[in-house]
Amino acid sequence: MGVLIRSLLYGFRMMRRTPMFTSAIILTVALAIAANTTIFSVVNAVMLRPLPFRQPDRVIQVAEKNDKLKLPSFGASVLNFLSWREETRTFEELAAIGFSTFTLTGSGEPEQFTGNRISPALTHVLGIAPILGRSFTLDEEKPSAPQVAMLGEGIWKRRFGADPAVIGRSITLNGLPTTVVGVAPASLNLLSGGDIYTPLTIDRSKELRLNHVITVFGRLKPGISLHQAQAEMDTITARLRREFPENYPPNGGLTFSIVPLLEQVVGNVRRSLWVLLGSVK
Repeated sequence: MGVLIRSLLYGFRMMRRTPMFTSAIILTVALAIAANTTIFSVVNAVMLRPLPFRQPDRVIQVAEKNDKLKLPSFGASVLNFLSWREETRTFEELAAIGFSTFTLTGSGEPEQFTGNRISPALTHVLGIAPILGRSFTLDEEKPSAPQVAMLGEGIWKRRFGADPAVIGRSITLNGLPTTVVGVAPASLNLLSGGDIYTPLTIDRSKELRLNHVITVFGRLKPGISLHQAQAEMDTITARLRREFPENYPPNGGLTFSIVPLLEQVVGNVRRSLWVLLGSVK
């Protein structure tokens, strides 16, 4: 103990004699600790912890791809989504997400938000529930349905003070009166990044099969493997090629594939995160 105390006293005296050098060392150590903490927090959140959904290993992205153009995954069209949803036997449900923007007026200062139009089935596919109110119903997918919305957890707290009375309140989105029916959990932001959600209404007559504007997710039925689901998608692809040859030329390369949710969320940054974690050690 005496040796330790003498060593500490000696160290303190040396630090007092060279304050600039001491400050630089302390700052370097502080930055190293901060970098370690930050990078590990990110890796822990997106790679080590399970995704905040029910049985996330059963959730799959159903994507379009074009091997000829070296596009391994890109957005789907609404009409293809409807074909998949009608014909699938390997998925419990399929749901889609489309990007949108919303201008909120009539409740404080006008403000623009990013948002999403989502299938009513999305909360079931992910296995999540609103933290307040309800999610969308299948009837609200119809173009003639009343205007309804779910608020993201962040905007609910920031803009509405986490007021539970917001449920049932009418707000104005893009100039239209809209009823708030629920508050979506923050976990939905992993896939959407939106602040406000409205139902993805579908009018077949206004959709084009080659208009790739949505992202599709599905939940595999119990006992169904990725291989079985991909085999089904290949069968559906062949049928669509026969039925719509103008959209799927024989050598065009356009096909459909399935991607596990974890791979979709962190696949593009997995290696970078591990490199960053190793570099701050």
